[in-house]
Amino acid sequence: MKFRFATTAFMSAVSTLAANAAHAEEAAPPPALLPALAGPLSYNPDPISVDVAGSKLYVTAIGSGYFGTQSNSTPGVADSFADLSNAQVIVQKPEGVFQFLVQAGLYNQETLGAAFVKSTDYTKNSYGVVPQA
Repeated sequence: MKFRFATTAFMSAVSTLAANAAHAEEAAPPPALLPALAGPLSYNPDPISVDVAGSKLYVTAIGSGYFGTQSNSTPGVADSFADLSNAQVIVQKPEGVFQFLVQAGLYNQETLGAAFVKSTDYTKNSYGVVPQA
């Protein structure tokens, strides 16, 4: 019984080492790009890459929008609206000595019970067009 257990453990270790060696021979994946993102939005898994001065510059974009309508509007408030909830362009250089990430665009965060604010106004009055750099 001890011999069978030791043989099984040895074979498992050998197959793990072989799998790791085979994986090491594959092309290295690109560096981790972009900060974490939650909710219904997701980044492009294959962003545009441009060679600049011997290193890669990655560019991707993400966007979403919404519309709303109401049947019992307050006087002076529109019955319907449409706007961008998120329109972002992300440029990142994750390799080399000089690294950076710049995220720019429009965004909005609707709040239940609060008046609707256009994305242009929300962006201007909160974190600005470049919320992360």
